[in-house]
Amino acid sequence: MPAGLVQLLGREGEIPWTQQGPEGSISLETLLDQLWQRASQGRHWSVLRRIAGLRGWFDPALEEAVTNLLVRQKHVLVGKAYSPDSLITEPMGGPAIAERIARFSREDVRERVLTQEILLSLDILVKLDPELLRGFLTVRVGYLILLLTAEVSAEFSLRQDEAYEKLLGFHRRKFSRV
Repeated sequence: MPAGLVQLLGREGEIPWTQQGPEGSISLETLLDQLWQRASQGRHWSVLRRIAGLRGWFDPALEEAVTNLLVRQKHVLVGKAYSPDSLITEPMGGPAIAERIARFSREDVRERVLTQEILLSLDILVKLDPELLRGFLTVRVGYLILLLTAEVSAEFSLRQDEAYEKLLGFHRRKFSRV
């Protein structure tokens, strides 16, 4: 599995690859590029989220989305468990937000990407209806992921783990490299 290999060897690591000849190899970076192209063609959103997470990509609009929530006097909590470090209370750059999301998300790198997508969607929704988060002091993204998973579970009559996988397979936004 590329995720384990990337964690073990780093993206620059090389693995044997018979398509390059009997003694050939391929870099994990190149393999991820090839997987990205194929998953894009097939619209395999869960795979695309995993690759974006492994590569540390983030949406360029993430900084603006979080800043817009903060301007509306909403704190943003990333991850499922509260920690003072997981709470975003002041504007920061996109790479810093992505790093904080990575630090407090579960080990599944797809959740890092899903967290970004939720923040971007909340920004759009709050722009359309500023009263949407009225009364909220803190936007807890991890709780929103749990809520979405529960909704998918109920709608499709799935177990929680199956609903989580289905949620990660839904359509996504585009991402940029760190």
